[in-house]
Amino acid sequence: MRLWRARWRVKSAWLTISCHDFLPRLRGTTKLVTPEEAAALRDDPRLFWTLSTYAPHRDINGEIDGVLVNVVDMTTLKNSQDSLLVSNDQLRQLSQYLERVREDERVRIARELHDDLGSTLTGVKWAIATAIERAQRAALPADAQLANASQLLDSAVDTMRRIISDLRPSVLDHLGVWTAIEWYAGQIEERTGLQCRVALADEVAAIEVDPERATAMFRIVQEALNNCVRHARASRAEIRIRCAAGAVMIAVEDDGVGIGDDALVRTESWGLLGMQERAARFGGDIALSRGVKEGTILVLHMPV
Repeated sequence: MRLWRARWRVKSAWLTISCHDFLPRLRGTTKLVTPEEAAALRDDPRLFWTLSTYAPHRDINGEIDGVLVNVVDMTTLKNSQDSLLVSNDQLRQLSQYLERVREDERVRIARELHDDLGSTLTGVKWAIATAIERAQRAALPADAQLANASQLLDSAVDTMRRIISDLRPSVLDHLGVWTAIEWYAGQIEERTGLQCRVALADEVAAIEVDPERATAMFRIVQEALNNCVRHARASRAEIRIRCAAGAVMIAVEDDGVGIGDDALVRTESWGLLGMQERAARFGGDIALSRGVKEGTILVLHMPV
C-alpha cells in the first residue's frame, strides 16, 4: 500500500455532518457510511469540493481502532454543474426575451395591418361601391367584374381581420384575459367545429391580471386548443378556470385520441416546452396527463 499526500494543505472546510453525529453512525455499522460532500479551502487559497466515503476499521476484538477514508476531488464536476446551471438560466432568460420580442412584433404587425392595409382596403371598397352606385343611377348594365371584385374585397377584409385577431386579439387588451379566452373558444368552435365549453368560477372573474401575465395565460390556452384540433383530433374541449391558494388553475381537457408515454417524454412534440417556459416566467407550471377515460388534460397553475 502506498501513502499519497497532497502537495497543498487544506486551510478550512465546511462539512455537512458533525463529529457528534458521525461517530455513532460509524460505531453501528460494518459497511461504508453514506458519502458526504464537503467544501474546503486550499492554502492557495482556492475552493475545492470533495466527496468522502468512510468505513470503520476494527481490531481483532471487533472494536473500532481507526477509520478508512476515501476522498474524491469533485471540483471539476461541481464547476461543470455550476456552469450548466448558469447556462440553463441564460437560455431561459433568452427564451423569455425572444418571447417578449415575438409578442411585441405581433402587436406591431397587427397595428400596421389595421391602420395601413385596413385603410387601403376600406378605400378600395368605397371606390368599388361608388362605381356600382353610379352605374345603377345611370341605368347602365350591371358590371359582373365590379360585383365580383366587391365580393373578393369583402373576403380580403374578413381574412385581414382574422389575421389581426390571431396576432393580437383586441379583446385581450380591452376586456381582459377571461373574456379573451371565452372569445377564442368561440372562434375555434366556429372555424373548426370543435365544441368548446368554458367554465369560469365566480371568484376568478373578479381577478385582475397584469398584461404580460394575461398574455401568457391566453397564449397557453390558445396553444392547448390548437393542439386539440391539430393532434388530438378531438370533437369536444372543456376549459375550467378556478382560483385556489392565491393562484389561478386553468384545465383544458379534450376527448381526443389521448397521449402516449412517448409523447409525455417528448414534450416538444406537443409544444409543451414553450408553454412551460411561458408559465415558469411568472412562477407557474404546466402538467400534462391522460383523461380518466380518453383524451388529454393540460393544467396550468399560475400565481396571481
